[in-house]
Amino acid sequence: MAGAADGVFLRSVGGGRYIFGLDHWGTGKVESAPTVVAPGVAHTVEIELGSLFTPESVPPDRVRMWFNGVVVIDAKHPLHPVKPGQMTVGRSPLGMPTAGRFLEV
Repeated sequence: MAGAADGVFLRSVGGGRYIFGLDHWGTGKVESAPTVVAPGVAHTVEIELGSLFTPESVPPDRVRMWFNGVVVIDAKHPLHPVKPGQMTVGRSPLGMPTAGRFLEV
């Protein structure tokens, strides 16, 4: 929803290094340290946002991301509530400011 969305992103900082991040509409973002991402190799990215789980299983303000099994973000950060059918992957229909080029998945 416009004004109440969270977007996960990957931003190049040059030299094969990237920053993983979460943009929380209205209150800023949380970012990882620069991480080397080797080209031409399959990688695994895991994302855990408390807004996608029940509060009993994951705190509602929990943001965690793993890259190839290594934690790159583990933070408490505000998240907007999500209802079924509101999540999109590989695109930004709302045009969030951190949305650059998108890879459709």
